[in-house]
Amino acid sequence: MSISEPVATPESDALPEPSSGRMWEPFTEASRKGIVGAQEVAEKEKMKLMDCRHLVLGLAEADPRIQDYLILRKVKFPERKPASSEGEGDMAFSQDGKRAIELAFEQVRSEKSDHIDSIHLFMGILKMDSETRKTLNAYGATFEDFKAWLKKREAQGK
Repeated sequence: MSISEPVATPESDALPEPSSGRMWEPFTEASRKGIVGAQEVAEKEKMKLMDCRHLVLGLAEADPRIQDYLILRKVKFPERKPASSEGEGDMAFSQDGKRAIELAFEQVRSEKSDHIDSIHLFMGILKMDSETRKTLNAYGATFEDFKAWLKKREAQGK
């Protein structure tokens, strides 16, 4: 997966559609690092598809806010055994990984923002129906709880 540097396009105030070739332009550095981290986790597990669990682990590594929240909630993901074979082809997103990105785009549009931060990706995961969200919810990590925690953190100037 190749993530190019952002291209400044002041005349473009609308976010590109996820299916467009300009998809990575609105992603912040933290969200890009999180996606690269997700790819690294998937590669260690010899998986060719990045799922939401990979995204959460990559985002936590890239963004101290997400890491702090997961530590606060004491979230633990079960270890996965590496796949029996690496398979062929490039790294890609699983269906739930793609859906998390789509939900991040929707969150950004609802906020009338023009950048997708790692927080938006994490919120997308917390909103969707996936095994990863169910694991997070089991530790009390929910969309509403995260939003409230984030608001409180920002009010404290962190």
